[in-house]
Amino acid sequence: GPGGEGLLWSVERGLPVRSLAPIGGSLSLGAPGSDVEVVRAHPSARYAALANEQSLVLWDLAAATPARIFLTQSSSTSLGFSADGKLLAAGCADGRIEIWDIGSACRTCEFPKAHRGSVLALDFSWPSTCEESPLLFSGGGDGLVQLHHPMPQAEDATSQQGSAPLLQATNTCPPQPVVAGRFTPANLLLVAGVAAPAPPWQCAPAITGDVALGQQGDLGM
Repeated sequence: GPGGEGLLWSVERGLPVRSLAPIGGSLSLGAPGSDVEVVRAHPSARYAALANEQSLVLWDLAAATPARIFLTQSSSTSLGFSADGKLLAAGCADGRIEIWDIGSACRTCEFPKAHRGSVLALDFSWPSTCEESPLLFSGGGDGLVQLHHPMPQAEDATSQQGSAPLLQATNTCPPQPVVAGRFTPANLLLVAGVAAPAPPWQCAPAITGDVALGQQGDLGM
């Protein structure tokens, strides 16, 4: 909403029941005049993440107070929670992706140049016995779809930088922004939405080998 304010609405009553308003005009909570650009509900339904040009805040919906403040390096243009609610991914206007541990409000991993331009869509894969950690889908204004391991490179324990994408695909003639994407519940398919009629795609795995997500088969694009 305008002015950095978020509203929690009752669907049944058709009225707002909570105002998630910036406190004291603090930049860390969203300064007046900075509109809320992205909203994503936490899997528990107890919290919601709101982002504007200056801040990324996890709000406690019942108390209408900030539960966590994440000091991002760039304005957030897309958000995604892991299914267990422990991780928050923030895609940024400068093409970077940041992975945040919600319990500690600390950044655990980042992909500094994941996309050329804004990251427009993020989604975590569903829990699977085949993977110790979920995979992260990202889509951007550059027409790219990528899959990432949301973990730092193992060989450098001091670095938060993530490894190269597990999979990368692009639509062509010319590239159209990827504005949405979701894994199906069995992680067998990834559905991506673009801002134009269905364009052709070119898939180029960045790392050899299969990306196994579910017990019933491989990931389909």
